[in-house]
Amino acid sequence: MISLRAFLVGGLALAAVAPAARAADTAAHSLLTREGAHRAVAASIAYARANGAPGGAIAVVDSGGHVILVERLDGTFPAGADISVGKARTAVMFRRATRGIEDTINKGRDAMIPVAAVTWFTPLQGGVPITVNGEIVGGIGVSGAASAQQDEEIALAGAAALALQPAAKAELRTAAEVKAAFSQGETGGTLFESAAYRVAASRRDGP
Repeated sequence: MISLRAFLVGGLALAAVAPAARAADTAAHSLLTREGAHRAVAASIAYARANGAPGGAIAVVDSGGHVILVERLDGTFPAGADISVGKARTAVMFRRATRGIEDTINKGRDAMIPVAAVTWFTPLQGGVPITVNGEIVGGIGVSGAASAQQDEEIALAGAAALALQPAAKAELRTAAEVKAAFSQGETGGTLFESAAYRVAASRRDGP
């Protein structure tokens, strides 16, 4: 017969193990916010105006291809908005710029065309993934500028606005601390250490 004490102890042990086991089943991901989407679109519009684009519809989607923001500049043909969304979604779902997909089809791989029947697919130049710290957090698509090339340039300008991250905080060490680190042990001591990396003051006295 199992005692109540043994039952409670066993239950607590399982409860302690369960969170660790569940942690291995999930992963944290960055999310593209409304503010981030607006910043990307603002950068795209600034580029379009600075480079004489006659129009342009700009769409930003999240990492699942869902629309966050669409803006259409004056003079853009009405269907441009839908096409820009399709380009942004394609860039996210294929995790690559749409220019490469269009090039592949133009070079004769017609078998890719039916893909549109099973997933979001707008294989036209002008869609690029938005990458922050090495992770794809969304996509941006542009349609209706002066050319397909300019569509892509405007999209790249928007994506670049989010790729730029603020510089990390500087860690300062005094001259005395540096000198002391170099004098420790046979090869020197550690100047700075974090969970991601370590900076060592190493020296070599011979070959």
